[in-house]
Amino acid sequence: MRDETRQSGKTRKRPEVKQYLPPQDGLASKAQEIQSFCHNQVDAMQSLSPKDAKIRFIEFLRNLPLFGSNTFLVQKVSQRGCPSPCLVCLNKDGVLFLHPKTQEHVFNIALEKIQSMRTIRPKKQGKIPAIEIHFGNAGKPQNILLHLKEAKELCHMLALTIEELTQP
Repeated sequence: MRDETRQSGKTRKRPEVKQYLPPQDGLASKAQEIQSFCHNQVDAMQSLSPKDAKIRFIEFLRNLPLFGSNTFLVQKVSQRGCPSPCLVCLNKDGVLFLHPKTQEHVFNIALEKIQSMRTIRPKKQGKIPAIEIHFGNAGKPQNILLHLKEAKELCHMLALTIEELTQP
């Protein structure tokens, strides 16, 4: 099922959008809706110059909720109410915890609330490392333990993000 588009007398085939969608539960039911949306967007951009099309595309991406985030799949989270596994997104707004299938917001930690963090090596070979984050205020400190393969990378990126936002 391919759409054909006529542009200045030429017929051009458009690839199926469905083949580019990530495999997720519930997404299959919306595949036709997503495909129609994408084709309408492509059709709307036919009249734009290449420069204007690039500008519009970048503006569209900047408005996506997770734009500018570094995302990690965490195998286990110690926070009550957080699913395991869980998506953890790090951006200028903080550390966001999302449901892995629906990407619904479950929990977040503001960067200014983070007091300290450290990586923890696995005790047994074959287990995954973890990162422990201490956050909250002095009167009610909290901590959370995240088990993920990229524990060092997450800790490093979190430290860089905090440093970047606290510099004058």
